[in-house]
Amino acid sequence: MSTIIKSGYALDASSSSMVEIADFIRFLDEPLKHVRIDIRALQSRLDMRDSLRTIHHHCSQLEDLRLTINYQGTGEDGSWFDLSPILLCSRLKRLWIKHPRVLPIVDDDVFTMLSSWEDIQELSLNPEPTNYRGEKPELTVLSLVYVAQMGPKLHDVGLCIDLGAALPETTSHSWSSLSNIHLGLSTHDGQAGVDLLQVAEFINDIFPAAQVSTSRIDVHHLELEERLELVRSSATGA
Repeated sequence: MSTIIKSGYALDASSSSMVEIADFIRFLDEPLKHVRIDIRALQSRLDMRDSLRTIHHHCSQLEDLRLTINYQGTGEDGSWFDLSPILLCSRLKRLWIKHPRVLPIVDDDVFTMLSSWEDIQELSLNPEPTNYRGEKPELTVLSLVYVAQMGPKLHDVGLCIDLGAALPETTSHSWSSLSNIHLGLSTHDGQAGVDLLQVAEFINDIFPAAQVSTSRIDVHHLELEERLELVRSSATGA
């Protein structure tokens, strides 16, 4: 059963099919600014791309998009995740995506998003997959460097990253507006030897004032928060 509620420039829709919601949007008389979509699962690998293409064409003033996909669809493969249509929605301020599994995105995708949305304030890319099975995220700490360098209006960021990847060069340019970072962290393939203190120091260097929270998938999440608290306490006492 579908539930679609439209109020002014906002749409709140729940359905088993993303395409059905896109078809509803296609026949609206006025553009939407706020769209929240909650679906059971994608029914084909083209569902997201085609539906977001409709949203782009009919929501030229889009500022807020929140997409929840509750179950992994049988038609999903590595190409199901495609945000390219809404990269052209230059007014976007908030993007929030939730999916059972780690999103198939890389650091360059975060770079492209931040390059496309100059006014972005909240960017949450499934930091805490609801059905995490130990798969390795392709995002690394480099994405946080991009956030620090390219997000002048960002105040909330959520990412699922691979802790085992090598740390990039740090940056001396960090936007003070960022207040909250939510990280899902992976120590995939036995990378339990990762230097969490070094990671904490790196994060503190680029986001000295941001509140950092991590998903408790394994012990390393809590340990990173503890290391970060230690780093900041030491800096305060110095």
